[in-house]
Amino acid sequence: MTSPLTGLKQKQGLLRILVFSLATIFIWIIYSLFHSQNTTEISPELLKLAEPLNPNINIDILQRIEQKKVYSDTELSSFPINRVVMQSDGSEQIVRGFGTAALITSPLSTPSAVVIPSPTPIATRSANGKQSSSSSAILR
Repeated sequence: MTSPLTGLKQKQGLLRILVFSLATIFIWIIYSLFHSQNTTEISPELLKLAEPLNPNINIDILQRIEQKKVYSDTELSSFPINRVVMQSDGSEQIVRGFGTAALITSPLSTPSAVVIPSPTPIATRSANGKQSSSSSAILR
């Protein structure tokens, strides 16, 4: 007589645990939904970006663009060309045109990687086993 009663008590205890777990899961889901709706906001930057564009053309801006100076090919060819050359000691040298050079030392400049092309081609093998010749670069 004790065995059927003990089995019922065990099943009743298991049922209570399952009901309590189910109630906990439902409460957790409801809390998560409520919490996510309260914390989800759209930032002011995104709201500003989401505003519709103005379909009207601003004539003043178009007129200012038309008034800008346009350079011809001959005028462009007379502009000086400046080059910045990094020295081995970390200083920068600005070369103006093809003649004079002005030396500028830059304490903030750090030496960076310089790519020097290899004078001779190096033979390499590709993945399919064929030999090819290519120029490589040396990174210093």
